[in-house]
Amino acid sequence: MDIAKFIVAYDDVLPETSLDVFRRVLDSRKFAQAGIAGDSREEQGLVDFNIRRTWIYDISHQNNKLLTDIHWCNRFIAIFKHHLADYLNRFDISWKGYHLENISVLKYEDAGFYKPHVDHGTTTPRTYSMIFLVNDDYEGGDLCFHLPKEEQKINIKTKKNKLIIWPSNFMYPHTVESVTKGTRYSVVSWAL
Repeated sequence: MDIAKFIVAYDDVLPETSLDVFRRVLDSRKFAQAGIAGDSREEQGLVDFNIRRTWIYDISHQNNKLLTDIHWCNRFIAIFKHHLADYLNRFDISWKGYHLENISVLKYEDAGFYKPHVDHGTTTPRTYSMIFLVNDDYEGGDLCFHLPKEEQKINIKTKKNKLIIWPSNFMYPHTVESVTKGTRYSVVSWAL
């Protein structure tokens, strides 16, 4: 079975004008260092820059009081749910009451990266992963999957306004390669 078919990309998810407005909003936000889920060092405020050099801004409802961010959170919830329903339908998988874990924006500046990892774990029982690529005016920063088939590497072509969905399990280790020029923004969420 070719498991690569379960990595699905959707192009042109948002109208260009909305994407431009969202990008301007992101340029005005203050990002924090992103940790690694389940890493006890994160609870102590420590981040391992040998594994991940990423910045994060959480736009989820639980901590956010900015109406602009609440608007964008609701918009991305609708986008992710709509495309997840299409994804599940494509593979004849029933909707089992999945809910989204959170909506966060990731920022990778020069030399920003995330080494190979999977999104599902003991403390993060995720089922489907979703990444929305906000922009493409940077170099490097490719999303790459390292599938179990010997030396099978799949690079997702960098293109703004693209949403990628795939299973979060151990069969889909992936990386964000180092950004060599510019700033890469993406919106992430997971279905549980």
